[in-house]
Formats: sequence, C-alpha cells, structure tokens
Amino acid sequence: VEFCMPKAYLATVVALGGISIVIYLRGRPVHRSSTLIRRAAFDIGSGYTKVLVADVRDGRIVGSVLYETERKMSYKVDAQQSPDGRLSEGIMRDGLKLLTELTAMATELGAVEACGIATEVFRKAPNGAAFLQNMTQQTGLRISTIAQEAEARLGLATAEALNGDMLDPLAAAWDSGGGSFQIAGRLHSGLQQLPALRSCKEWLWPEPISVEHCALRTFTGTLGTGPAFERLLVRVQSKPYSITTTPNPVTIDEAHALVQLLQLELDPPANWLRVASVVAIGGWNSIWPTALRALHESALPRGATQDALPQSGTLTIAEASRALELVCNRTDDELLDVAGRFEGAEKPQFVVGKIALLVAVATHLGLEHIAFRPATGGCAGLMTLGKFHPLQKCEG
Repeated sequence: VEFCMPKAYLATVVALGGISIVIYLRGRPVHRSSTLIRRAAFDIGSGYTKVLVADVRDGRIVGSVLYETERKMSYKVDAQQSPDGRLSEGIMRDGLKLLTELTAMATELGAVEACGIATEVFRKAPNGAAFLQNMTQQTGLRISTIAQEAEARLGLATAEALNGDMLDPLAAAWDSGGGSFQIAGRLHSGLQQLPALRSCKEWLWPEPISVEHCALRTFTGTLGTGPAFERLLVRVQSKPYSITTTPNPVTIDEAHALVQLLQLELDPPANWLRVASVVAIGGWNSIWPTALRALHESALPRGATQDALPQSGTLTIAEASRALELVCNRTDDELLDVAGRFEGAEKPQFVVGKIALLVAVATHLGLEHIAFRPATGGCAGLMTLGKFHPLQKCEG
C-alpha cells in the first residue's frame, strides 16, 4: 500500500492514528432524511423577530428561499425600562400577535415543520421563559432559549450556509444583535497545520467535520444595539434613560468616549482573531450595513418594504472609524438615510451607538478585514442545526 505522505511523517501519523480516528468519528455527519421538506425557521432576537421559509434536504436549503423577513420587536429596549429587566405586558402582547401572524404565513406557504429559538433578553428577563411557553401554546411553535455559546455556533452555521461551504480556516463569523454579540470560528487541530498531512486531507478526514460537531473558538460579549444606546445616553451624555430621547447630534469626543467605555466591558483580546478576516452576518439594521451606509450614503428609497435586505460590503478598521466620524455632529433628520426611511428601519437615535460598537470590538480585537453578508438572523443556520417539529396550531 502506498501512502500519500513522505516517509518522514509516517511515524507521526501512526503515533497520532488514534487521534485521527477520534476526529473522523466526531466529523461524521448527522444522518438526516434525504426527503425534500418545507420548513420554517424562527429566530426571536432581542430587537427583531426573523423567519425564513424554504425547502430543505439534508439540512441544506434547496432552490430559492420562499419567504424571509425580519420584523421589529424591541424586547431588549423594553426590558431595560424595567428595574428588574422584566418584559412589559404591552411588548408581550405585541410579540405574540406578531409571531401568530408569521406562523400563519409559514403555514399558508406550505411549511410542515418549524423550529424556533430565542436569544439573550429571554434568558435574562424574569418572565422570559413563561412568555415563550405561552407563545408556544398559542402558536404551536416550539421555542427554545439558547445560550451564547449556541448562538455563536448558530452564527457560524449561518455564515457557512450563506457561503455555500466551510469558511476559510482563518475566518470567523460575527453576529451582533440587540443585546449581545458572538464571534465564532472552527478550532482547527494541530494536525491540520502540518503541510504534508494537509496534503493528505482526504486520507485523514474522509468527510469534513460538520458544524454541529466541530470544536469552536469564540469571543462573545453582552453588548448590542440596546446597551450601546444606553451607555451613550446615560453614561456619556448624562441624560436620563428613555427610548424616546435622542443623543443626536453626538460630538466626536462623545463618540470616542463611548468606544472606550464599551471596550472596558469586553474580555481581553483573543490572539486567534488578531489581524483576522471575519464574515459578519445581519439584516438592514445590523451594525455593519449601518456603517457602510454612513460611508456611501446608499439607502433604500422611500416606500421600500420592511423585508428589505442590505447589500454586501467590506470594511476595515480605518473605514469603520471614518464612518463613526461621519455620523457625528448630525441631527436625526440628517441621519435618516443612514438609518433607513422605511417602516422596518430603526430610528436614527441608534446610529452612533451601533457604529461605535463596531469600532470598539474591531479595534479591541485588531480585526483586519470584515466582509458583510446579509442574513435573516440565524435562520439559515437553523436549517442545519435546529430541531424541527410539526407546525400546527395548538388548541386551548
């Protein structure tokens, strides 16, 4: 038998044979039905509720997406107005109404299975779990709260789904929402760093390690659009907290102070992300397209629908910092094109906080290059990772 590696490496491979077997077993894909099935994935985040309906086979979307949207539901901002972080009766009523409409839409489109996940704010709100249970009883959609580590894996799965394959070994996926952010990448073993063994990839790894089983390396934080807005308004500008108050116009000095304040809340930088390239995923209101619009002043025309997705783009740290300067000393009216003029766009009062958060994280970690890809939350990743159940209206 001929081995496809130099003899000098033979002893190394034999010695590590047990490790390669373990990697192979961990990497075997989960056996899914090869039947084509129409599914709906729901991502109930701190600021938006997202849904995607598509035909799926073996965890992969087949053909065009049938329906996708993200609808504003400011759970995080609402919870911040309560002393103990409790969700108000008003936001729970509105949230249930919205989810009822979206599950009905999915059913009308022929979805027969669904999966729902809820993120940061529902983990922390004292009445978050009870609210999700009530929504399940009323809509028939099973909803699970997921921890930040699971959110990170979901972000990576979504980025890989949009990319059509695994990301570059040095890349990571960055997801940032209303209350938290996650950056995740595959943890590659030392074996993969040996050039001769990498050339024998097919011999060592007959099948790639699936995203649901691969080891991860992550960098996470409990900062998002809501906390960034609160820090700017209350701690930088010394104003009382209110979602109806605007911090604009924000001075450059205030913006820089916000960046420094946010960085104080971050964990120490991760060496594996230094000068790394990352893929950022999100919708129209996420931090990266907000910065891109600040740089290019490209916004949707008046009357655009709330289902609009932003354009792809790339950012460097220098460009993100320039975007932050460009949104300073501007009023709400002057920032409308950056925020968006359609119904689903968040208000201009959040613009500076969003871009400051982007700059704070990117400079803290030393990220070299950010490639933004539009996504409907983590819905595309849920098609791979989610546990799906029959979608049907629960009685009583």
